[in-house]
Amino acid sequence: MSPLYVYALLDGPLRARGLRGLARERVATVRAGSIHAAFGVLEERPAVSRGALEGHDRVVRALAKRPRAVLPVRFGSTVASEAALRDVLSTRERELARALARVRGREQMTLRVFGEPRKPEKARSHVREPALARGAGARYLERRRREHARSRSIPELDPLRERLSPLIVDERLERHEVGALLGTAHHMVERGRARAYRAAVSRGQSLLATGLRVRVSGPSPPYAFAPEALA
Repeated sequence: MSPLYVYALLDGPLRARGLRGLARERVATVRAGSIHAAFGVLEERPAVSRGALEGHDRVVRALAKRPRAVLPVRFGSTVASEAALRDVLSTRERELARALARVRGREQMTLRVFGEPRKPEKARSHVREPALARGAGARYLERRRREHARSRSIPELDPLRERLSPLIVDERLERHEVGALLGTAHHMVERGRARAYRAAVSRGQSLLATGLRVRVSGPSPPYAFAPEALA
């Protein structure tokens, strides 16, 4: 049996008649409670390529044009059958319904930050650590906590984020430090506020430290705010 390739989750039935997917297959929906999943039937799971990624995004954007909430599903997500898909959606219906409500009427702006990372502040030598922190296990856990916090932090962007805060409904931060790319900020904004967001970024770039620069993309469907729907 050919697998079902899932493109997105919706809060209502499919209205894009004639919509075609990656392999020009017909895009249909299956429903479980209040959740609808848009899918196509493919011969096999598609390999990662620029064309396949763009095709997936094309379908998601076509779905997102409708006045409804859309949660993109990660590229390459397949299930064995409609029954299996219904089971997954039914199990997580409450969580997915909340996520759909969160993105309804909203879209994503993405801000990439380039430059040299800010040097971490030195710890104060006169401050003694709690006795528990002297243990190897506690030190390991504290180190992992700090690493996780750093992976979700872009302090270099803080002055600009403060300027953007009136426009931001929700935020996801990713630390990279790959080459000149320090990190990526995914911002959810109300639909139609993309121009205001770009203008605020343009006006606020002077607040950033010397040598930092940002690049804006969007609006796009809220990829960064979708849960792992088929995990």
